[in-house]
Amino acid sequence: MNRAERLKLKYAIIVNITGDSKLSNKAKHWGEIKIYKELNIYIGDYIKTRKSKLKPYTNNYRKRLLKSADNKYNYAVKRGVSEENAEILKYQTYKAIDLQIKYQMFFKSKHKRFTNTEKNLRKNEWKAWSEEDIYPPMLVHQARQINLKNNLDINDSYGFGIMFYYFTTNKSIASLQEQFKVDLNTGRIIYPTVSRLR
Repeated sequence: MNRAERLKLKYAIIVNITGDSKLSNKAKHWGEIKIYKELNIYIGDYIKTRKSKLKPYTNNYRKRLLKSADNKYNYAVKRGVSEENAEILKYQTYKAIDLQIKYQMFFKSKHKRFTNTEKNLRKNEWKAWSEEDIYPPMLVHQARQINLKNNLDINDSYGFGIMFYYFTTNKSIASLQEQFKVDLNTGRIIYPTVSRLR
Protein backbone atom coordinates (compact mmCIF):
# COMPACT_ATOMS: atom_id res chain seq x y z
CA MET A 1 0.00 0.00 0.00
CA ASN A 2 1.52 3.32 -1.04
CA ARG A 3 1.42 6.49 1.06
CA ALA A 4 -1.60 8.02 -0.71
CA GLU A 5 -3.62 4.81 -0.25
CA ARG A 6 -2.61 4.65 3.40
CA LEU A 7 -3.71 8.27 4.00
CA LYS A 8 -7.03 7.57 2.26
CA LEU A 9 -7.55 4.45 4.39
CA LYS A 10 -6.81 6.30 7.65
CA TYR A 11 -9.09 9.18 6.64
CA ALA A 12 -11.93 6.77 5.76
CA ILE A 13 -11.67 4.86 9.05
CA ILE A 14 -11.50 7.98 11.23
CA VAL A 15 -14.31 9.83 9.46
CA ASN A 16 -16.53 6.72 9.45
CA ILE A 17 -16.08 6.37 13.21
CA THR A 18 -16.11 10.00 14.36
CA GLY A 19 -18.06 11.78 11.64
CA ASP A 20 -15.57 14.66 11.89
CA SER A 21 -13.99 15.45 8.49
CA LYS A 22 -11.71 18.22 9.83
CA LEU A 23 -10.31 15.94 12.53
CA SER A 24 -9.95 13.11 10.00
CA ASN A 25 -8.04 15.32 7.56
CA LYS A 26 -5.63 16.28 10.33
CA ALA A 27 -5.32 12.83 11.90
CA LYS A 28 -4.69 10.94 8.65
CA HIS A 29 -1.13 12.37 8.73
CA TRP A 30 -0.48 11.04 12.25
CA GLY A 31 1.15 7.72 12.97
CA GLU A 32 -1.10 4.88 14.11
CA ILE A 33 0.13 5.12 17.71
CA LYS A 34 -0.67 8.85 17.89
CA ILE A 35 -4.13 8.19 16.42
CA TYR A 36 -4.67 5.57 19.08
CA LYS A 37 -3.42 7.79 21.91
CA GLU A 38 -5.42 10.83 20.79
CA LEU A 39 -8.63 9.23 19.51
CA ASN A 40 -8.57 5.68 20.93
CA ILE A 41 -8.96 4.37 17.38
CA TYR A 42 -6.53 1.63 16.38
CA ILE A 43 -6.42 1.58 12.57
CA GLY A 44 -5.40 -2.09 12.49
CA ASP A 45 -8.73 -3.07 14.07
CA TYR A 46 -10.67 -1.68 11.10
CA ILE A 47 -8.56 -2.39 8.00
CA LYS A 48 -10.67 -5.33 6.76
CA THR A 49 -14.04 -3.98 7.87
CA ARG A 50 -16.61 -1.80 6.16
CA LYS A 51 -15.29 1.14 8.21
CA SER A 52 -12.31 1.25 5.82
CA LYS A 53 -14.54 2.11 2.84
CA LEU A 54 -15.26 5.80 2.40
CA LYS A 55 -19.01 6.33 2.54
CA PRO A 56 -20.88 9.17 0.84
CA TYR A 57 -20.35 11.96 3.34
CA THR A 58 -23.31 14.22 4.03
CA ASN A 59 -24.23 16.54 6.88
CA ASN A 60 -27.03 14.15 7.89
CA TYR A 61 -24.56 11.27 8.05
CA ARG A 62 -22.21 13.36 10.20
CA LYS A 63 -25.05 14.36 12.52
CA ARG A 64 -26.15 10.73 12.88
CA LEU A 65 -22.62 9.64 13.84
CA LEU A 66 -22.25 12.44 16.38
CA LYS A 67 -25.72 11.71 17.82
CA SER A 68 -24.88 8.01 18.02
CA ALA A 69 -21.62 8.78 19.87
CA ASP A 70 -23.51 11.03 22.32
CA ASN A 71 -26.15 8.33 22.88
CA LYS A 72 -23.49 5.69 23.55
CA TYR A 73 -21.66 8.02 25.93
CA ASN A 74 -24.88 8.66 27.89
CA TYR A 75 -25.79 4.95 27.80
CA ALA A 76 -22.41 4.02 29.31
CA VAL A 77 -22.49 6.75 32.00
CA LYS A 78 -26.04 5.82 33.09
CA ARG A 79 -24.85 2.25 33.60
CA GLY A 80 -21.98 3.19 35.89
CA VAL A 81 -19.08 3.74 33.49
CA SER A 82 -16.91 6.72 34.45
CA GLU A 83 -17.11 9.79 32.20
CA GLU A 84 -13.46 9.34 31.22
CA ASN A 85 -14.06 5.72 30.14
CA ALA A 86 -17.37 6.61 28.47
CA GLU A 87 -15.45 9.09 26.31
CA ILE A 88 -13.26 6.20 25.12
CA LEU A 89 -16.27 3.89 24.64
CA LYS A 90 -18.52 6.22 22.67
CA TYR A 91 -17.31 4.96 19.27
CA GLN A 92 -17.73 1.29 20.24
CA THR A 93 -20.75 -0.92 19.57
CA TYR A 94 -23.46 -1.30 22.20
CA LYS A 95 -22.37 -4.94 22.56
CA ALA A 96 -18.84 -3.81 23.46
CA ILE A 97 -20.22 -1.25 25.93
CA ASP A 98 -22.38 -3.92 27.60
CA LEU A 99 -19.32 -6.16 27.82
CA GLN A 100 -17.46 -3.31 29.54
CA ILE A 101 -20.29 -2.87 32.05
CA LYS A 102 -20.23 -6.60 32.84
CA TYR A 103 -16.42 -6.44 33.18
CA GLN A 104 -16.71 -3.61 35.71
CA MET A 105 -19.15 -5.67 37.80
CA PHE A 106 -16.34 -8.12 38.57
CA PHE A 107 -14.50 -5.35 40.42
CA LYS A 108 -17.41 -4.32 42.66
CA SER A 109 -16.52 -7.03 45.20
CA LYS A 110 -14.90 -5.75 48.38
CA HIS A 111 -13.19 -9.08 49.19
CA LYS A 112 -9.42 -8.99 49.21
CA ARG A 113 -8.98 -12.72 48.57
CA PHE A 114 -10.49 -14.60 45.70
CA THR A 115 -12.09 -17.95 46.33
CA ASN A 116 -11.46 -20.77 43.87
CA THR A 117 -15.04 -20.33 42.68
CA GLU A 118 -14.38 -16.66 41.87
CA LYS A 119 -11.13 -17.51 40.06
CA ASN A 120 -12.85 -20.19 37.99
CA LEU A 121 -15.74 -17.85 37.18
CA ARG A 122 -13.31 -15.22 35.91
CA LYS A 123 -11.25 -17.75 33.92
CA ASN A 124 -14.44 -19.03 32.27
CA GLU A 125 -15.48 -15.46 31.46
CA TRP A 126 -12.07 -14.80 29.85
CA LYS A 127 -12.40 -18.06 27.89
CA ALA A 128 -15.80 -16.94 26.57
CA TRP A 129 -14.34 -13.58 25.47
CA SER A 130 -11.48 -15.41 23.79
CA GLU A 131 -13.79 -17.76 21.92
CA GLU A 132 -15.90 -14.85 20.65
CA ASP A 133 -12.73 -12.79 20.05
CA ILE A 134 -14.29 -9.76 21.72
CA TYR A 135 -12.91 -8.32 24.94
CA PRO A 136 -14.14 -5.45 27.12
CA PRO A 137 -12.89 -2.22 25.49
CA MET A 138 -11.19 -0.87 28.63
CA LEU A 139 -9.38 -4.18 29.15
CA VAL A 140 -8.06 -3.90 25.58
CA HIS A 141 -7.19 -0.25 26.18
CA GLN A 142 -5.25 -1.08 29.37
CA ALA A 143 -3.43 -3.97 27.67
CA ARG A 144 -2.41 -1.71 24.80
CA GLN A 145 -1.24 1.02 27.19
CA ILE A 146 0.96 -1.56 28.97
CA ASN A 147 2.44 -2.59 25.61
CA LEU A 148 3.10 1.01 24.57
CA LYS A 149 4.79 1.81 27.90
CA ASN A 150 7.10 -1.16 27.32
CA ASN A 151 7.92 -0.07 23.74
CA LEU A 152 6.12 -3.08 22.28
CA ASP A 153 3.75 -3.44 19.38
CA ILE A 154 0.31 -2.26 20.49
CA ASN A 155 -1.21 -5.76 20.17
CA ASP A 156 1.65 -7.84 21.62
CA SER A 157 0.59 -10.59 24.01
CA TYR A 158 2.47 -9.15 27.03
CA GLY A 159 -0.14 -6.51 27.88
CA PHE A 160 -2.98 -8.97 27.38
CA GLY A 161 -1.19 -11.56 29.55
CA ILE A 162 -0.82 -9.01 32.35
CA MET A 163 -4.51 -8.14 32.03
CA PHE A 164 -5.43 -11.85 32.18
CA TYR A 165 -3.61 -12.24 35.52
CA TYR A 166 -5.03 -8.92 36.75
CA PHE A 167 -8.55 -10.13 35.98
CA THR A 168 -8.14 -13.68 37.33
CA THR A 169 -6.11 -12.88 40.45
CA ASN A 170 -6.42 -10.01 42.87
CA LYS A 171 -2.98 -8.57 42.17
CA SER A 172 -2.35 -5.05 40.94
CA ILE A 173 -1.11 -4.39 37.42
CA ALA A 174 2.12 -2.88 38.84
CA SER A 175 2.89 -5.96 40.95
CA LEU A 176 2.18 -8.24 37.98
CA GLN A 177 4.58 -6.26 35.82
CA GLU A 178 7.20 -6.67 38.55
CA GLN A 179 6.54 -10.39 38.65
CA PHE A 180 6.39 -10.96 34.89
CA LYS A 181 9.04 -9.35 32.72
CA VAL A 182 8.70 -8.86 28.99
CA ASP A 183 10.67 -10.52 26.22
CA LEU A 184 11.41 -7.53 23.97
CA ASN A 185 12.08 -9.79 20.97
CA THR A 186 8.73 -11.59 21.01
CA GLY A 187 6.50 -9.24 23.05
CA ARG A 188 5.55 -12.09 25.38
CA ILE A 189 5.70 -12.64 29.11
CA ILE A 190 8.84 -14.17 30.55
CA TYR A 191 7.64 -16.51 33.28
CA PRO A 192 9.89 -16.72 36.33
CA THR A 193 11.60 -20.08 36.60
CA VAL A 194 11.56 -22.02 39.83
CA SER A 195 14.80 -23.80 40.64
CA ARG A 196 14.38 -27.20 42.21
CA LEU A 197 16.25 -28.17 45.31
CA ARG A 198 18.16 -31.43 45.05
